[in-house]
Amino acid sequence: MDAPHCKKGYEIMRVGALPYETLVVQCHVDSIPDVTRFSWTYNTSKGVLPVQGAKLQNKGNVSLLHFTPGTDDVESLSCWAANDVGRQLTPCLFYIVPAGR
Repeated sequence: MDAPHCKKGYEIMRVGALPYETLVVQCHVDSIPDVTRFSWTYNTSKGVLPVQGAKLQNKGNVSLLHFTPGTDDVESLSCWAANDVGRQLTPCLFYIVPAGR
């Protein structure tokens, strides 16, 4: 029994994004016992902020985030999971890269 950690292959991902267009990002973790809570943060030039007002769907050990960046200032998203043992030590990281139309 351990705190959650990113599923192999999902530790660091890159996501293409355009300002004001909704991203759909999936966070996959391994966790025994099962995840009790997911949380998300995003990193900008102003610092790390909690994701609020976004649509979240958590099912088992996967969290699906629908996030609309307000500007092109969002550099990355981080996903944290917790279970009855503890909180994930290192988040799953999603680097936001500019996407072409």
